Amino acid sequence: MYSPTCQPFNQRSLYKKPMKFACTGPRTWSLPCPNDRTKMTEDLDTVRETLLSSIQNNNHQHIAVLVDKYKEFPEIGGQPTKDGFCPIVHAAKKGALQFVTKFLKHGVDVDATDGYQWTPLMVASAEGHLGVVKELLAAGARVNRQKSNGISALWKASEQGHLDIVDTLIAAGANCNLANKSGASCLWIACQHGHVAVVTSLMKASADVNGRRDDGASCLWIAAQEGHDGVVGELLKNGADINAVNANGISSLWIASQEGHTKVVEILLKAGADVTVGSKHGACSLYVASQNGHTDVVKALLPADPFYHKTQGPTCLFIASQNGHGGVVEALLATGVDPNSTMSSSGASSLFAAAENGHKSAVQALLAGGAKVNLPSKSGVTALYVAVQKNHAHVAEVLLAAGADVHFTKADGWSSLHAACHHGNVAIIDALLKKGANLNLQNKIGRTGLHLAAQQGHKEVVRLLIDKGADVSVKDSAGKLFYEKARSQDKEDFVKMFQSVKL
Repeated sequence: MYSPTCQPFNQRSLYKKPMKFACTGPRTWSLPCPNDRTKMTEDLDTVRETLLSSIQNNNHQHIAVLVDKYKEFPEIGGQPTKDGFCPIVHAAKKGALQFVTKFLKHGVDVDATDGYQWTPLMVASAEGHLGVVKELLAAGARVNRQKSNGISALWKASEQGHLDIVDTLIAAGANCNLANKSGASCLWIACQHGHVAVVTSLMKASADVNGRRDDGASCLWIAAQEGHDGVVGELLKNGADINAVNANGISSLWIASQEGHTKVVEILLKAGADVTVGSKHGACSLYVASQNGHTDVVKALLPADPFYHKTQGPTCLFIASQNGHGGVVEALLATGVDPNSTMSSSGASSLFAAAENGHKSAVQALLAGGAKVNLPSKSGVTALYVAVQKNHAHVAEVLLAAGADVHFTKADGWSSLHAACHHGNVAIIDALLKKGANLNLQNKIGRTGLHLAAQQGHKEVVRLLIDKGADVSVKDSAGKLFYEKARSQDKEDFVKMFQSVKL
């Protein structure tokens, strides 16, 4: 053992971050010293941990000591510790070529694995250590060995974009079409990470350009999702199926449109991608681009199939308005989409959806494009009413400026002023009154704005309405004055307001 005692290794650090060997005292090593072999333990696992420390500190003399002392050296260097670390695997991971060479020279298994099934070739390939990779291959390392999850040396090199190692492994007979447990091949993982040169090299080595993961996502699909336009172009040149869909019926064009990758969308459209291919739920590429506010993608898609997009336009306009994407709204309206189309189920227009969600820019774009400001939904609610109901004062002001009807009432007799008083929005009430809203309008049960404001305890609103001339003597259908609808804790204040007017 070395002195003082080293803390246990962190098993997760081997492939996540550099290993740290922390000591509780001065870093003075006693075990490997040739002149002090009597202190060496016969515990091979302890010797193995010390060897790992030697690798970490790049101290080559320890190997000679251990080889001389232990006939079990191949076992020491090629088997993992109780924490899962294997000396030769760790040396390969660090790119410690001299250690790797010495291990192999003294009989350590070239395909030894650590406690996590990693071989020296796999970790050297993952970390980009070309010299170590060549040394291991020369020693007969199994180039196509896989972990239980399907990962191979080539798979890791492809994932990390190490082109020189990819080419070296292919030349040594690596199978380009080996896949991990979820079906992702070496080419697939290279496409996901956008390694164009690696993708090209793998395809030259006969990698399946249309290989798919278990969920149906092809190499082209994943490259499109990640926005790797260079990879997308290379795949198309080599025969990738442009309209292939995953298990949910989603194409490469669809996923690129959803993610807003304009360049990829343009490449796919130029290559003949079918814009009508949607998901299992029926949403097309234009819809998801509109939904997510990708204006440039929408502009790229619209000319691709004008007739098809004309039929999809109203739905796309509605979702863009609902989500407040003013630029998309303008782009769709510019192609002649009807600004007054409504949803079949609710009768809600795009203007209604934009107003309900408080999207001022979308409201302005729709009004400029010819939307009818007073078009009600099937439930008899206008854009102004729903904007007031949701307390979107900035939207209400735009609608009022565009001529929204302040006298419009629902079937229950509620007007926009009733809704504003109920919710206590002074700014909206003031704007409605300036446009001529009726202070004393009663709903179907005889209540005015005063009744509704008092019932909710909105004292500032009640004072405003009274100051504006509201009739405090109006009773509802139950014969109640406004203050009689107030909560007990507010009633005294409202009675005083009432009396001040009557006096």
